[in-house]
This record gives sequence, structure tokens and C-alpha cells, in this order.
Amino acid sequence: MAEGSDTVWVRQAQNGDKEAFGRLCRRYVKLCGSVAYTYMRDFHSAADVVQDSLLKAFQAMNSLDQAELFRPWLLGIVRRSAIDALRRRESKHEASLSTPEGPLDFPSSEPSPDSQLLQQDTQLELRNALASLPDKQREIVCLKYIEDKSYKEIAELLDMTESAVESSLFRARQALVQKMTTDKHGTL
Repeated sequence: MAEGSDTVWVRQAQNGDKEAFGRLCRRYVKLCGSVAYTYMRDFHSAADVVQDSLLKAFQAMNSLDQAELFRPWLLGIVRRSAIDALRRRESKHEASLSTPEGPLDFPSSEPSPDSQLLQQDTQLELRNALASLPDKQREIVCLKYIEDKSYKEIAELLDMTESAVESSLFRARQALVQKMTTDKHGTL
């Protein structure tokens, strides 16, 4: 994939050529989907984020000054859209927890209600700890542990060196442990 054609297509799209923007979308839709999925962990939600992101990108094309930076610019839009969607989902979840409409109905084949609540609490703690990480670290953690990507694959996706990915992942893990330990036991 030659970056030069991106520059040409970006300039054409900025001049109103919808087909040129369509070519850019087709080139990057899978990568956008992968980034969105690392945040959303749900195919349909990730697809919604990608669709929303591509619309935002189309509307903001003229704000992109350096056409050769289209890829990182687009992925930044996807990341921010995914984070916004997670925040909206989390606030809906918190609202539904504060106003329950009836008893929880647990299927009999599931673990006991106590173990389910413990698992949900742990998942919520982890999600909150993950949300507290800087965007780049959160994305690296998601790519490594959710998408099961190698350091090399993450480095290529995020345009980083493998050692930078490894270092960032190490710092992210330390921050997650610190956050979850602090949340469980108060301040250290």
C-alpha cells in the first residue's frame, strides 16, 4: 500500500471527490475495525464506532493539513469515538444500576449469584482501571491481551518500535496493578 496514493486520495477527497474518500475508507476499514474492537470488545459496537468515525472523518477532511498523516489522523478519530462510546455505555450502565427495575434473573446453568457478582465486580474494576490508562497504553493492552497481537504486530499497527510497545505495556501493567490494588485496599 503506497502512502503516496493516500496523499492523492486525501487531496481529491478534500476537493469533494466522494469516490476518493471511499477508496481511503476501503483501504483502512479493517484497521479501523480492529482498533474499535480493542476498545468495544463487541463486533456490532465496533462497527458502529467505525461508521461514526468515517462520517466524522469525511466531515472533517478539510481540517487535515498534512495529507500524508491521514492514517494516524483517522485512527485517532476511531480511538476518540470508541472512548466516547464506552463512556456513554458506562454512564447508561451506571444509571441502570442505580434504578433497578426488578430482581436479577440468573439462569440455573450459570455460576451462583455471589460468584457472578464477584466476577462482575472484578470486570468492572478492571474496566475502570483500564479506562484510567492513557489512550496509547490502553490500546496496547487491548491489542496484546484481547486481540492477542504480538509485539511486532502492535508496533506495526501503532507505528511504534517493538521496544516502545514492550516498555509501554510494562508501564500499563504496573499502572493497572497499582490502580486495582489501591481501589481494593484504599491508598497504599
